[in-house]
Amino acid sequence: MRIVQFDDHLRLPGAALAFVCFGEADGADEVWPAPWLGAGERAYAARLRVARRRAAWLAGRLASKMALSSLLPSPPPLAQIEILPAPGGEPVVCGAAREAGLDVSIAHTQAMAAALAFERARTGAMGIDIETCDQPLDPALVDFAFSDEEAEALASLGGAEDRHRRALQLWTAKEAALKAVRRGLRLPLSAVHVTCRDDEGPGRASVQCTPETRVPFEVRAVGCPGHVVAVAVEATHAR
Repeated sequence: MRIVQFDDHLRLPGAALAFVCFGEADGADEVWPAPWLGAGERAYAARLRVARRRAAWLAGRLASKMALSSLLPSPPPLAQIEILPAPGGEPVVCGAAREAGLDVSIAHTQAMAAALAFERARTGAMGIDIETCDQPLDPALVDFAFSDEEAEALASLGGAEDRHRRALQLWTAKEAALKAVRRGLRLPLSAVHVTCRDDEGPGRASVQCTPETRVPFEVRAVGCPGHVVAVAVEATHAR
């Protein structure tokens, strides 16, 4: 398990990214029990019996702690920055990072964890999602998740490779926006509408939280070799 990228090219004050690889050669056993976990995290991780599930969870926590630590003027030991799951599964920052007004969003592939730390008072709500470039998408899920307008934008692209990449860009943009409103498991992807900047990929997303409430986001692509990464930034704070 290793940090493979520490990224600040979001150019957004009050936000930081970190990526941690936990590939086949980087399993959970080599870092378990992890000395950088807090007591609550160790207790939760001990209940994760499937090695790959625990490796992903540990990688997400390590990435989160590194990103959060970079935003603290006097960062404490990583074990004092805890990220525990809320009842709905969303990560909740505890300890010194919480006192500093920091929050975090976490995403995983089969071998990579991505974490976005942010100071909510400065950045507004934010979320992140990541997929590998070769991740297959179930056509039935795409039909369910994408609006007619989004499907037409996909169909207008010439090659199958271009359509697949755009589908991944739309998918990650939707997931990132749902995480930003902390409704990742309680709203369908179809509740997020994404518009693209011509050939540049997703540029805007809006989440229909309730029939009367729609939350707008700016979507930014993040470079990570072999992956499609989307970050959603609350539109009233994006700049």
